[in-house]
Amino acid sequence: MELNREHIDYYSKLLFGKPITFDGIDVYPLKIREVMEYSLDTYNKFLSLISLNRTEIMESLNIVQEVPLYQFIILNIVNDTSNEFIDWFLKTLSMILKDDVLFTTDGYFLIGESNKKIDENNFEQIVQIIKDQNFMKEKKETITTKKERDYKEMVKKARERHKGYLKALGKLSDTDLLDLMSSLSAKHPSINLLQIQDLTIYQLIDQYKRLNMIDDYFIAIDSLFAGADKKSVDLIHWSKKFQD
Repeated sequence: MELNREHIDYYSKLLFGKPITFDGIDVYPLKIREVMEYSLDTYNKFLSLISLNRTEIMESLNIVQEVPLYQFIILNIVNDTSNEFIDWFLKTLSMILKDDVLFTTDGYFLIGESNKKIDENNFEQIVQIIKDQNFMKEKKETITTKKERDYKEMVKKARERHKGYLKALGKLSDTDLLDLMSSLSAKHPSINLLQIQDLTIYQLIDQYKRLNMIDDYFIAIDSLFAGADKKSVDLIHWSKKFQD
């Protein structure tokens, strides 16, 4: 079963904050209010984890062999003697799926009292939905060949390193999201700080980017009226698709 991210229904669910179902599992976009009540810092840590690419995983484990994200998470769980990692990971995933999620001794995640589970067969697709719901771009791999990986490994071994799997978990900037909320509420004609809490993160970023496209469009129009060269003005109507 494949995830059709190009279908109009998929995009409409992102835009209107509806859950997306894959393999019988409903993945819910969290509203900003839910994220703030839970913990913005903890939620960002979860997003940082699921956005790790192969290069970052190899660097965090100090190895040259590629390890899939699913196996990396399982590795963190089985080596977590304090239960800190598994507690926040399962709690965050339970919030997103709107059901209790347990980790089984067989190495997969069981959802509620149903027979639904997340394992290496559907994990990548579930994670992709969560990343899309949070408007997360794919990271580019910076190391592509074994020779480059070996060199990188040699350099890293020459440096002092802190031990522990949890060091691999980076954090997104909490202030970035807060700044977006503040900017959007200040500029948007009908959304204020109270209303903004009922948006999903996708909706927040969508509206922010759309406002920027509107500004860019009219700045381009004004530039043309002021005599700017047409070739130097990037005139894209604000109703078009986002240009990354």
